[in-house]
Amino acid sequence: MAAENEPAAAPHFDFPAVSTEELAGWGDRLGAAVLDGLVRAVIVAVPAGLGAIAFVAGSEAGNIGLGLGILVGFTISLAYAPIMLARDGQTLGHRSLDIRVVRSDGRSIVWGRAFVREVLVKALLMENVGLFTAYLLTLANYLWPLWDKRNQALHDKICDTLMVKTG
Repeated sequence: MAAENEPAAAPHFDFPAVSTEELAGWGDRLGAAVLDGLVRAVIVAVPAGLGAIAFVAGSEAGNIGLGLGILVGFTISLAYAPIMLARDGQTLGHRSLDIRVVRSDGRSIVWGRAFVREVLVKALLMENVGLFTAYLLTLANYLWPLWDKRNQALHDKICDTLMVKTG
């Protein structure tokens, strides 16, 4: 009967730990984005250029070859960041500036989270839906780390990720 008179225990919530790694600055993030943009441009240009060789066979074949080349290049370009991030949290741009993407608790980012972050949130939501806001959403996303205490962009907040220094 003594148990009935004791107060109920307070509920316990386990909140994820926060990474203690040094956060990447906005300049590093911007530099990595520019370098990755160049990588993506090459990824699209190579198959598009190969497809354009079909113009030798005529303009119709060239148009088809170029279109298929761009489609293949765009698809590979879209897969580039999720594949690289799932490996070690770094794209080529991140690696060159010694930064990487981690979950907010410091754990590595896995394939599913990398795909959601890069394709669904960044490419589809922030950039394509951003078109309907005259790219104000896209601009806010990329400028957000300038005033955020954890240097997170909006896509980082949505996906529970951080950009941290590796060196």
